[in-house]
Amino acid sequence: MLPPEAFKGWTGQQKQNFLEKVQKGRDDEAYFAKEFLGIDFHSGQLEWSVNSIMIINILACGNKWGKEQPISEPVLTVKGWKKMGDIGIGDTVFSQYGKKTKVIGVYPQGKKPVYRITFDDGSWTRCGLDHLWKVKDRSARYRNGEWKVLSTRNIIDYYKKNKSVSCRMEIPMCGLVDFPNKKTILDPYQLGLLLGDGGLTGSTPIFSTADIELLKNFEKVSYAGKYDWRILGIVGKIRKLGLKGKNSHTKFIPKNYLYNSPSVRLAVLRGLMDTDGSIDKDKKKIEITTASKKLAEGIIFLVQSLGGKTRLKNKGKFYRIIISMGICPFKLKRKALLFHKKKNKRTLNRIIYKIKSDGYEQSQCIAVNHPSHLYITRNFILTHNTLFAAVRHIHKNFYKLGNKGNPNEIEKMEYQTLVTSPVGGQAMRTKQYIEQILNSSFSWDDPVTGLRRTNQCKIGWFFLDSIGGDRACVRYKNGSRTDIRSIGDDKGSKLQGNDWHYISYDEYTRSYHLEAELEGNILPRLVMYGGNLDLIGTPDKDSASLQYVYDLSQDAQDKDSEYYWQGGSMFDNIFVSEKNKKRLVKGIKDKDTIKQVVEGEMLFLGGKVFNAPTIHKLWLPDEEWIDESEWREKVVKSYIPEADYADDFTGYFWKLPEIRDGYKIGKYLIAMDWHLSEGGDETVFYVIRYDIFPFEIVYYLATKRGNPYVKHNKARNLHKIYNNASLVVDSQGVGKQLSWDLEDLSPVCFDSVSAGKEKKTMVTILKNYLTYKKDRALVGKFRCPKIKELSRQLGAYKEDDKKIKQDHVMTLGVAAWWIENEGMIQDTPEDSRY
Repeated sequence: MLPPEAFKGWTGQQKQNFLEKVQKGRDDEAYFAKEFLGIDFHSGQLEWSVNSIMIINILACGNKWGKEQPISEPVLTVKGWKKMGDIGIGDTVFSQYGKKTKVIGVYPQGKKPVYRITFDDGSWTRCGLDHLWKVKDRSARYRNGEWKVLSTRNIIDYYKKNKSVSCRMEIPMCGLVDFPNKKTILDPYQLGLLLGDGGLTGSTPIFSTADIELLKNFEKVSYAGKYDWRILGIVGKIRKLGLKGKNSHTKFIPKNYLYNSPSVRLAVLRGLMDTDGSIDKDKKKIEITTASKKLAEGIIFLVQSLGGKTRLKNKGKFYRIIISMGICPFKLKRKALLFHKKKNKRTLNRIIYKIKSDGYEQSQCIAVNHPSHLYITRNFILTHNTLFAAVRHIHKNFYKLGNKGNPNEIEKMEYQTLVTSPVGGQAMRTKQYIEQILNSSFSWDDPVTGLRRTNQCKIGWFFLDSIGGDRACVRYKNGSRTDIRSIGDDKGSKLQGNDWHYISYDEYTRSYHLEAELEGNILPRLVMYGGNLDLIGTPDKDSASLQYVYDLSQDAQDKDSEYYWQGGSMFDNIFVSEKNKKRLVKGIKDKDTIKQVVEGEMLFLGGKVFNAPTIHKLWLPDEEWIDESEWREKVVKSYIPEADYADDFTGYFWKLPEIRDGYKIGKYLIAMDWHLSEGGDETVFYVIRYDIFPFEIVYYLATKRGNPYVKHNKARNLHKIYNNASLVVDSQGVGKQLSWDLEDLSPVCFDSVSAGKEKKTMVTILKNYLTYKKDRALVGKFRCPKIKELSRQLGAYKEDDKKIKQDHVMTLGVAAWWIENEGMIQDTPEDSRY
């Protein structure tokens, strides 16, 4: 129920129109932002708005968050085709519906990979991986579903997984391109008739026809014999058009008729189709054949600019064009009657046939000032552009999205969303933006005029008030609110005891404990209302959470994933001036930083110690860990005959020792990083076979449970299972004393590893092991199925940062130290640890 002040001074009709817009805005976030908040989306944000509906949505965007096309690709302007690289701010291009629209932003993207997209009608265009398309997949095509926005990258991934022809995606056709009306010296329909069945090589144009209906379209004619008629009074016009003397191989459609109003273009096409065109009585196939290549190109231009599609078949010296369109291309009654009886069983939209890599090229993207956000490129193919971000919190609170039931009851329900960030100022900035938008004071530099612009909010009455301090929030007139909280070293524990319908986590990459925050304190706050979480931020190659976010982004690629991931560039943002964008780029020297901070690329760089190739080389992608509970019976039966498997810790096996002639084969090491607190870091066990190359991590366990004596039992069991394995422990303080209780296993304790020279030595050895090369190729000395937590910690590892979890890295590190200093001298069967 909207308050009375929303309609103050309005007529009944105005109120009705407003309510209809409110209803539309409920399911269309972009429409709501533009219509009620006075803010446009750029294409990346439009894609995010449409697709970020999963439980966790991850946006990795450049600072001040375009989708590119090669600069050589043509874009349709009011003056005809123009190369993308020559498009400038203020140019007039054409939107999805064929209407003129201004270019309001031009964003160079640098040299990027280019892909050639080919459609079912043979038309094609070229674009970049991040270029956006309005598409329907198989389900939407056959069930009349909704359009959605996907990048070229997304479509490529979809086609890799869905190879069937029936699964191909379709894109919408353009509308009637509304070129401005221009004067013509010859009637356009007459021109079409003469291009079809006219003879223009003689002193007087000749028109050949047996249809009196066609002949009546000329004012002055004289009989020339058989079916030929002289067309009088137009030879001067034919000469001015450049058609005098042109034969069936050289005819063409003059440019003034191609780039003219829809009515002019349709009249020319109908003249051509009424003469040389045909429509099959049975299959209703529409086609036209010509001997002129230029004329064929002109016909294709006419059809496509009128919202149709064509397929060209070149047979010898002739060009056969198959036509599909919604507008009747005939004026001649007998042909037009067949067209109107035609029932289209196939879509008139274009089907994406194939996508192929097409090299690298300088690219750029443009923003157009049209609600559809689409512009027309080569072959009248519709492509997406760039626009701005709406505040999702306002939209969700306005409609109380997620609450179900009677509208009057929903109005009475509590509703709250949460803005959080590890950067306190960032969370408060979001609060400031909400206040500015609702009070019509959000401003930016217009990219076209360079002048300062301010949004015009139509629902200012919706804002109630805002509160600062530790319990900061923005309150709205319908009883809902947006809470503002920052997250620090408490890992989000201050959020406990609250529930929200939606949470946005800004600058998530700046968190030191993102995994613990999400799984322990953030996602549980959404369970009651079934809300979703948006993670928004700029990738940071030095982030402690980069590896975790990288893993989430990879999980999001799975078909059944509950995550959504999207990247974005700073250049997409029309609210940041070009001057400031260039200033930022100029101030960054590191190329990888530019890729992440500016382009928003999720580069898997690793931390300052371990890089991406080093970490990736560890994993065996075709191997999997087996839960210890599945092998427990096998272990007890074959490896611990005395059945003292009393511990209840469950780790993961990859391999068990081979048994030959009753003896276990192999040298093994148990590496252990000891912690006591149940709420702090984990105690980690790795078992490594080190008498083969590369060394194999065959078992691992990570637990926060605190009973030290159960951990003792686990170490003893592993010692028995793995051929009386050696034991090395990273421990300090009480942990060292507890390790002494394992003196029957002769443990080697490193109480100085966590601080001092020993740690630096250990890290150096681990790095050398992971970066080991043979014949100049990266080999690495460890192998195992992927351990996600080890991958994340290696990617974020910094020696001097106490806030970063290091327990898995330390466990592998002390193992490498022990193998280097102790294990390599144990090379005889007489050794007690062989």
